[in-house]
Amino acid sequence: LERKLLSDEVVHHVDGNTKNNTLSNLWVMNRVDHGKLHLFLRQSKMFWIKDNPTKYWKDEIVNKNNEFVEQTNTKIIRMGSPTAGDK
Repeated sequence: LERKLLSDEVVHHVDGNTKNNTLSNLWVMNRVDHGKLHLFLRQSKMFWIKDNPTKYWKDEIVNKNNEFVEQTNTKIIRMGSPTAGDK
C-alpha cells in the first residue's frame, strides 16, 4: 500500500481467515462498505461453514466477496494484484 490506512479504511481478509495475511487475501476498503460486505456474507450463509475451511468453502467465500464488489461497485484496493490498484 505504501501508506498508512486512512481513518475510515480497514483491511478485509477475503477468505475469512484473519491469520492469512498473504497479499492476495487482503483488500483495503472503507469501514461502511466493509460492514455492508460482512452483512452480505452473513446473509449469503458464508460464515456458518467457517469451522470447516475446505478448499470448496474458500472458493465460495472468495466468489461471494467478488460478487459483492461487482454488484455494488464498491471501491477496494486489492493488495495482491499485479498493480495493487483500485477497483
